[in-house]
Amino acid sequence: MIIYYLPIFLSCIGYFFYRKNTLYLFVLVVFAAFLVGLRGDVDKDYLAYEFLYNLAPDFKEGFIDNFIGYYNHVNMELGFVVLNTFLKFLDIGFNGVFLFHAAISFLFVYYIAKNHYANSYLVFGFLYIFTFIGLWVQIRFGLASLGVLASVFLYHQNKKILAVIPALIAISFHSVSWVFMLVIPIYYVFCFRGITTGLKISVFLFLSLMIAIFDLGEILGRFLSFFNERYEAYSMVEGGTRASFFMRLAIFIIFSTLISPNIFKIPLYRMLFSMALASVFVWSFSWSISVLYRAGVLLELGYCVFLVKEVYASRYRYIIGLCALSILAFWRLLPAVDELKPYTVYWAS
Repeated sequence: MIIYYLPIFLSCIGYFFYRKNTLYLFVLVVFAAFLVGLRGDVDKDYLAYEFLYNLAPDFKEGFIDNFIGYYNHVNMELGFVVLNTFLKFLDIGFNGVFLFHAAISFLFVYYIAKNHYANSYLVFGFLYIFTFIGLWVQIRFGLASLGVLASVFLYHQNKKILAVIPALIAISFHSVSWVFMLVIPIYYVFCFRGITTGLKISVFLFLSLMIAIFDLGEILGRFLSFFNERYEAYSMVEGGTRASFFMRLAIFIIFSTLISPNIFKIPLYRMLFSMALASVFVWSFSWSISVLYRAGVLLELGYCVFLVKEVYASRYRYIIGLCALSILAFWRLLPAVDELKPYTVYWAS
């Protein structure tokens, strides 16, 4: 099981010995992409993805009707359905699905790590841990999460047209990407200068706390089933506990006391902070229904803003912030690794 921690170990080497060496970062990303993309049956969704791939229609007479039937039967996002069909046409094999997801996901990781204001290797380690389940198990979700974050970085680097590409990839592979729409009004609340920043944050956190008191799992499950029938089955699965929400609430409050007001002067930082705050709000009700926890996990990628030394009021607070972020990261990573089987490559499965 140690091999799942290998990219983290290599990123630590990069952080201490190759901070300004972009070639090492490139090699690290390529290695991690092949490690993830060439894995065999190590997760609980592996056989399900193989089943979906085998269902994809062949390019023969009646293909259009067969494709529509396939799309309606699997009841998944169009991008994933098209990918399965295309890879089957190329006769690449079922594992091409994993290799494709890993390649695009780590392409996003590479871009974000290179363009983040924090150390690239610190960012790589953060993204690997915070999207671990998405990279190794829920691959559509992982690709969508990183696509959303890459789009945010591109947009705030005045590459607005290019920002559309990862956003469309994200939407076409997982509908949870739409949760980002919740971040936009929060972002503009912090643009408004009539109320102090502390009061704005307090209102959002208090509202989240009030919502967390109630168990909304059954109500939300019925509501979501109107949009997609497969969510009805998810709603029957027992949710988590309020402890998961309170843990995240406590960590976010810690960060709120450590940061400098200057964080809100830079649009990218303001957007990432809004994502982190939105994740707390989403966790106030997603703890009670398993299908919605992905929304909270996606928005937690906004915590990467707390990797930047300049957002803190002092170096001492920066160290405390990294410690708090490490607690959250490994609190999520350790049980996720335990869910996987010993590593194998696909040809040995």
